[in-house]
Amino acid sequence: MTMALLLKKAVQLQRLLQSRDFSSRRRAFSEVEVRPLFEEWAKEHGIVYKSAKEKEFRFWIFKDKMTLIDYYNSICKPSMKIQPNHFSDWTPDELRFLCKDPPLRVAAAADELWLFFASAYDNRICLCISIC
Repeated sequence: MTMALLLKKAVQLQRLLQSRDFSSRRRAFSEVEVRPLFEEWAKEHGIVYKSAKEKEFRFWIFKDKMTLIDYYNSICKPSMKIQPNHFSDWTPDELRFLCKDPPLRVAAAADELWLFFASAYDNRICLCISIC
């Protein structure tokens, strides 16, 4: 995917989020629902945490990301399905460090601020969407 196409997708998503109020559609996942998904995700990506404390910290980040993923998938076209990836337990600051370039776009949606970053990572271009 080229940088121009990536930017175009980010702008489309930004416009979609700004044009509608989807805050009432947001679904909150329970800890019981997400815990098995987190364990499966960590196993699939070969992630082992140094301590139980770090694992718990990462779980709550993952849980928030799952809520966002569900939210995105409820408002986006069926052809644009978002799934958890190996960044799904990263904090916004960690994502900013990965995507060292300044944000391409800043978009406000409901009560949150979304920063769209694009950067080269692992020989491919990635889009990092960070919640502030």
